[in-house]
Amino acid sequence: PVVIEKQAVILHDTLAPGNVYATRHVNGRDWWVCTMETVSNCFKCLLLNEQGFSEPVRSCTGPLWSFMMDSPIWGEDSGVGGFSPDGSTYVRFNSIVGLNVYDFNNENGLMEHRERILFDEDDFLGYVGASISPNSRFLYASAKHRLYQFDLWADDIRSSGKIVATHDTSVPGNPTFRISRIASDNKIYVVGLNSLIGFHVIHNPDLEGEACNVEQLGFRLPEGIAHLGGLPNNPWYGATPDNSPCDSLLSATTDPVKLIPLIDVYPNPTQN
Repeated sequence: PVVIEKQAVILHDTLAPGNVYATRHVNGRDWWVCTMETVSNCFKCLLLNEQGFSEPVRSCTGPLWSFMMDSPIWGEDSGVGGFSPDGSTYVRFNSIVGLNVYDFNNENGLMEHRERILFDEDDFLGYVGASISPNSRFLYASAKHRLYQFDLWADDIRSSGKIVATHDTSVPGNPTFRISRIASDNKIYVVGLNSLIGFHVIHNPDLEGEACNVEQLGFRLPEGIAHLGGLPNNPWYGATPDNSPCDSLLSATTDPVKLIPLIDVYPNPTQN
């Protein structure tokens, strides 16, 4: 690959700081790159294909994310989140506007607000994070001292919420729950502010409840390495390399197939 252009302006607007997320187009080859206007509830998504970037697709939906310079968390529109691996769901979260779930049409780039979840004040003081499991079913929300799991397939997402981990203060240097990201090993990694020792790990994020297996400080940093609380803002490329030719297209449908976790049936065989 050769860089043929850099630092080119593709969108000139007043945009929310630190909010650019990407997901694949339904064809499996092109990419949607989405951001949000400031003092607004409007998203702008640009399609990136072999011809370059398209004109932005604008969707105005859900609560207003306003900007307040004196906010303790650097403005109400500073939020964290991203897309589900299948590209059907977008989430955005901060401690003022709450955890918001949007349906995303990865064929035409339109957003539609689905549900808003608010938390108790003692759950966080601006330290939040959100990631979605590889099968695109379970949403994990970091709320400083607690880590929640929500079922995106439920009719009422808020009612499906479960606490799957509580900050263990007995472990020296154990960071709280903050920003999280899904990795290519199908695990979700969670960092806290000034994570000097390591990251928390959700080993089986496709499984419901405590079966997701949260290990606090499950990934230890080498001695002398300090991590200040961020993670790379990478899109989901998939757990395995894409070895298909560049000009191939993946067959897809606008109604994505939902993957079901492994189910054991007992007794087997049985009758009636």
